[in-house]
Amino acid sequence: MNADLQVVVDQDIKNNKIIEERAKAKTVVDALENVPGNSLSLSGADTSISSARDRKTIMTWINLEQETVGIKQSKLFFEDAIGDFQNLTAADKTNFKNKIDKINPVVHPDNSLSPNDLDQSRTAKDGPDGRDIRIANIWREALSLDEERAQGLELVEKATNQSPADKQKIKDNITKGDLETVNNIIHQEKMADVEPIKRDVQAKVQKLTHLSPDHQKKYQSVIQGSTDGKKILSQVAAAQQDNLTDGKSTEQTALGKLDDKGTITESIKNAKNEQDLQKIDQQIQLAQVKQQISADAAQVKPSPDSQWLNGLKRVGTVEQAWTTWQNYLNQQLATQEKQAEAAIKKLSHLDAAGEQSQKGYITELSKNTSLPTDSLAKDSLQDYQTKQTTIKHVQAQAQLQDAANGAIEQLSQLKNIDTSKDIQKIRSVVKQNKANDNQLDTINKTVADAKKADNEALTTCRSNSTTNLQSLTDLTDEQRTAVKKTIDDQSATIQSIKEALTQATSENNETQNKQNNLLKELPTLKYLTADEQQTLKDEIQQIKEISALNKLEKKGEQQNLADAQTSLKVAVDQLADLSASHRKIAESTIQQATNVSEAEKARENAIDQNKTDLVALQDGIQALPALTAKEKADSVQRLDGDKTPADVQKTLQKAQNLNQLELNRNNAIQQLGQLPDLSGTDRQNLKTAMQTASQSDLNQLAKQAQWENQQDRVLTNLKRLPDLSEADRRALTNGVKTATSENAGSLTTIWKQAQQDQNAAVAKAQGQAIRQTNQLGALSTSEKATIQHKIQQGTTVAQADSDYRKAQAEAQTHLQQVNQAIQDAQALPNLDDEEQVSQQALLLVTPTQGLPDQVAAAQRQDRQNLVTTQTATTQAIQQLDSLTTAQKHQLLARVSQLTTVAQLQQLQQAARDQAARDVVVTESADQVVAPTSTTSSQFAESTQVPFKVYLTQALWRYRSLTFSPDNRIRFYPSRPRTQAAVFTVVAVFNGPQGTRFYRLRDGSYITATAGYTAHLYYQMFPLTGKLKLLHGIYAYRHAHFRQSDRRHHFHRGQVVTIRRLIRRQDGVNRYQLSDGTYITANKQFVDWQ
Repeated sequence: MNADLQVVVDQDIKNNKIIEERAKAKTVVDALENVPGNSLSLSGADTSISSARDRKTIMTWINLEQETVGIKQSKLFFEDAIGDFQNLTAADKTNFKNKIDKINPVVHPDNSLSPNDLDQSRTAKDGPDGRDIRIANIWREALSLDEERAQGLELVEKATNQSPADKQKIKDNITKGDLETVNNIIHQEKMADVEPIKRDVQAKVQKLTHLSPDHQKKYQSVIQGSTDGKKILSQVAAAQQDNLTDGKSTEQTALGKLDDKGTITESIKNAKNEQDLQKIDQQIQLAQVKQQISADAAQVKPSPDSQWLNGLKRVGTVEQAWTTWQNYLNQQLATQEKQAEAAIKKLSHLDAAGEQSQKGYITELSKNTSLPTDSLAKDSLQDYQTKQTTIKHVQAQAQLQDAANGAIEQLSQLKNIDTSKDIQKIRSVVKQNKANDNQLDTINKTVADAKKADNEALTTCRSNSTTNLQSLTDLTDEQRTAVKKTIDDQSATIQSIKEALTQATSENNETQNKQNNLLKELPTLKYLTADEQQTLKDEIQQIKEISALNKLEKKGEQQNLADAQTSLKVAVDQLADLSASHRKIAESTIQQATNVSEAEKARENAIDQNKTDLVALQDGIQALPALTAKEKADSVQRLDGDKTPADVQKTLQKAQNLNQLELNRNNAIQQLGQLPDLSGTDRQNLKTAMQTASQSDLNQLAKQAQWENQQDRVLTNLKRLPDLSEADRRALTNGVKTATSENAGSLTTIWKQAQQDQNAAVAKAQGQAIRQTNQLGALSTSEKATIQHKIQQGTTVAQADSDYRKAQAEAQTHLQQVNQAIQDAQALPNLDDEEQVSQQALLLVTPTQGLPDQVAAAQRQDRQNLVTTQTATTQAIQQLDSLTTAQKHQLLARVSQLTTVAQLQQLQQAARDQAARDVVVTESADQVVAPTSTTSSQFAESTQVPFKVYLTQALWRYRSLTFSPDNRIRFYPSRPRTQAAVFTVVAVFNGPQGTRFYRLRDGSYITATAGYTAHLYYQMFPLTGKLKLLHGIYAYRHAHFRQSDRRHHFHRGQVVTIRRLIRRQDGVNRYQLSDGTYITANKQFVDWQ
């Protein structure tokens, strides 16, 4: 391996690419191992692939394996097809099959690759495609022979003048493959039907292409007129001889016209048959073509050199001679096209679109770079000369078009005259498609005449424009100078001079119109003073520049607007009833107005708003709810007489103050009703005083009402404390009545003292109730704590007494329930003495709400003891070998009928006693016997309870204990444990040399060799005591899983702690969790953590 390849290999190994390719290659080889026709052994392929160091070797293994299968499948197919041919002898079929067997793929007998196999595996001759064709050709040869014999048999069967014995003799010869003898016999017997012979001989004569027309006519006449089969057949040999003579004569005549006869003369002398004549015809035709090409080549400039002519002589076929000649002509055309293309690309004005563009001409040239592929030799030179002329014409036409485009470009730049007719003239010259010097002269003269006319038109325009400029009197000096500069500019055109003069005339007229319009509009500025109007008039008459007049016009409008805004704001200020917000809006609108009309409109809007605001003020007074009708009428009358905004505000404020006082009185009286603890007498006295009080007196009366309400509230609350003594209640009541508002904190002190006295009495009663509750032994600690907490939450002595009485009742009820639970537990027949004592002890300390669960637990223990004893009894009965199957069935039937442990134990003892009495040992009726069709004497069967296994490696399943490819049923690939195939094993066979096999439920077999399968259910307890769940599963109350016994669900990925492994007779083991529930021990669902 060279250094470069070593680098590639090292890099691939680094990236694990070789490992992946090896795995893929092995997968393909494994899959192809069992395909019919495969010749490579799995072990040999694996060894070679594992040692491969580059992808080429690996992929060659895959390709060669696939090719091997393909070739051998083809061989099998065609060998079967040959075997179906009915008219071939056994020797014929063997011969054809031997030919096919000799075609083998490129693999050595030891299944290793040869050093040259990498490069030879797909060659045209020995590759898979070539080998397939050779096999098919052998099949066609066999098919042809079979059909030929079938035709012979059919011909004999149709014969009318042969006896049955003669026909059978002829058929036997046909079957033996002697067709020539068959033909002689048929013709010697002068069979009546000679039409097939005539048609066959006529066809053979017609295939003699060198036979002269006279000879053709002669032989056809003899054949058609004869009824003698032998005579007809003899015409073939005579015709072949005449064909040879006529052919040699014709070829000698053609040979005389050739300059170089070569070895053709000798070939004619040695010709023996039609095939030889046809070969000579080809030689003569080739020589004729070469001679014609050499003659035509002399007319081409430059002519082919001697090297090319020598190459032509070495050409072996007519087609190659034609191709060589056309390639030379095409090369010459391509060279001339490139030269023309380079000349066209140098033309700078071929920028038009369409066929006249540079690209268009080059495209036209490209159409003439090669001759038609179907040209005859006599036409090639003519086609070449035609295309050569076309290339020259295209180049000349492109040059003419380039000159025309340049001239049109110059004419398009002339701005002072109309050049459209000149341009049309130039285009018409180009359209004639006759490029010559006269056409170029016409184009150049047209351009020169146009340029002269353009210059004369510009001179005349400048003279007339200077005269017109002098007549414009209202232009500024700057405007006049600018127009003069445009007229005198050497680069100016007639159009630009006319535009400048037109602009100057427009500006002159605009200045005059502007002055007249400003003087007319001056009286409309009505807010300007007389002095301001006169000053503005004088400035208008003095200024002639249009921009200055525009500025002066804007200045006058702005001054008029400013005077208008000042005058209109004064008018707005005199509106007495306008609200402050509306007044501000009006003044702001006037100030922001952009013209006088907007300002005046704002003043008018303010007048209208003043009227609206007056109505709103009157409505506002009418809306004051606390005023009387007379008070409202007086306020409205005063409002109508006010002349200034200040007077309006005074009138409005007076009415609002009077209304507010009435509202405050009503509100104070209303608040009296919201003092719930105020007595009726105090409430009425305060209400009478508030109806006529001033604002200051009203505030004092409201404070007095609050104080008296507090006093009455404390007195009411004292009456609601049920556990105060009468002496304390009287003393506290007197303290409340003698307290004053200046010492408001005294009420709080009195109320706190009352609460302390109440709480002390309640606490004393609660303490007594708690002590009594602790003495109730029937209640649990938690129940006592609950009752004591409830007592502490009470607020009166009566509540404490009531809670204690309820606790007494609950204690009595609990004692009754505990006694009933103990009686229920004692009634369970399957609990032993120790379990009974344990259950009673648990019931005595169990809270009331936990009693049903504890009783249920005892019932489950009772049931579990029964099930355990039933299982043990069943196992014990099954292990008593001295019992017959019928006896076991009878005893096992009673197991499920018994309902107590004692009854089951008695049944066990009875079964043992019965087994001891039986002295005759009989074979179990349900013993498993292996089928004789699949079990050999060399295998020992071990019968046991069925168990389940899963696959850990790929393996085959077989019909019998003979593990051969013929007995294979199905292949199982290796998969992850959670997806592996699962089988039920019903028997184990131990073979010679320690081999073991499993028989499955359906009667098929798999290997029991270690490493290929494993128990589906765990057989041991994990060291860590923990399991990881591979799927979501349920936990059950019992080891036998029923949907009704589901306790809770675990999710995939959870880790659970287990207590023990439960082994079951059916092999379907369970794990018991720390909480007592059961889960599956199936390895596809759980895994040791």
